[in-house]
Amino acid sequence: MADLDTEFSVDKRLADDLFKMVIESYIGSLKAMQKDRSELVLEFAADIALGLSHLSHHTWAEQMLDFALESWLTSRYILLEDDRKKFDIVAENLLPLDGKFTTQINRCMVSLGKEKKLSLINSCYQGAIQKFNQEKYQEAIIDFGYVVDLNPGFADGYYRRGLTYIQLENYREAVDDLTKVIKLDYRILSKAI
Repeated sequence: MADLDTEFSVDKRLADDLFKMVIESYIGSLKAMQKDRSELVLEFAADIALGLSHLSHHTWAEQMLDFALESWLTSRYILLEDDRKKFDIVAENLLPLDGKFTTQINRCMVSLGKEKKLSLINSCYQGAIQKFNQEKYQEAIIDFGYVVDLNPGFADGYYRRGLTYIQLENYREAVDDLTKVIKLDYRILSKAI
């Protein structure tokens, strides 16, 4: 019995070494692709991470997930800050074009038993509020536009975009958005009065 256990351990170590070589090969190939086809690398890395997440040994999936997040940051020219995690920085900077990537990363996170999730709408919404507070109203309009495009029933997105239009003295657009708020959820306006 002890011999069988030792043989199994050797086979497991060999399998782990092979997996490590395969993952390193994938990452090397994807890094080479970043120069010419960087838009494909993100989704390939996320797809591979998702596939690996179904294995009993999650280390490989976590390594590929980390590479996918790092590739996303690189593709957006976002530098890592010392104390912040890649996931959190990605979560704050998503755009609607990141829909498939976000879905794959979230599926991978669920498969790995992790609680965190990426949210396109939350990223756009928080970015819009931040830009509004910085008085970058034109940029805030764009981000609030993403929010209402992603969720046309989200009254607060229209409300805040309407307030932003008022700051820009675009009253026609403000009236249009605030009218949508009344149709969707009049209670938002009653809080403001």
